[in-house]
Amino acid sequence: MQNLKVEGSLYYVDNHPDECPCCHHAVEPGVIASIFSDDGRVIDAAFMCPRHKCSRMFIAVFKRALLQSGGYSDRFYLRATFPRDPVVPSVPEEVAKISPQFVEIFTQASKAEAFGLREVAGVGYRKALEYLIKDYCITKSPDKEDDVKKRPLGQVVDVYVDNENIKQCAKRAVWLGNDETHYVRTWVDKDIKDLKLLIKLTVGWIEQAIITEMLIDDMQKR
Repeated sequence: MQNLKVEGSLYYVDNHPDECPCCHHAVEPGVIASIFSDDGRVIDAAFMCPRHKCSRMFIAVFKRALLQSGGYSDRFYLRATFPRDPVVPSVPEEVAKISPQFVEIFTQASKAEAFGLREVAGVGYRKALEYLIKDYCITKSPDKEDDVKKRPLGQVVDVYVDNENIKQCAKRAVWLGNDETHYVRTWVDKDIKDLKLLIKLTVGWIEQAIITEMLIDDMQKR
């Protein structure tokens, strides 16, 4: 437990923020000021990032713990920091070139998740996956563009993806992605983290496939 001075008195808090929500570096920020809100159940504390390249101010919200008896503890727990400036996900250049819309939608979904909008984020990840797979398949089979666009994503994976690693990861990503858009979940033991992992694997295999094809085409036998 650490102390935090609020309106002239010290109070116990579980932790001070150890990461700046603006630059996302591990830091030991200095406290500038703090006040009570919500009838003393919440502490809003202003901190400053010590990194010279950042030096941004941010707010940390601490909430008083609720006891089993129904009363409130004398201890506060860090619950959130603001502003939330989500880290932009990294997408390989080779993948971004064939599907810029995937990058845009995936980034928006990532930001939604960072703001706690997990239900919205899941739908966004599913949409991003569709653009990724269909754009990749159109790149591989440009003469089949209309058919790729019209088919359900699962069929596109079965018919047009010939790389087995991409196929198996993409197929499972589709299963979990569909769960994010349906009323009843089929894969009840999986969640958005598993969906993101499968999308990450799919992106990685697509990147490898693109680079492999480029190198083979560029280095013919002499």
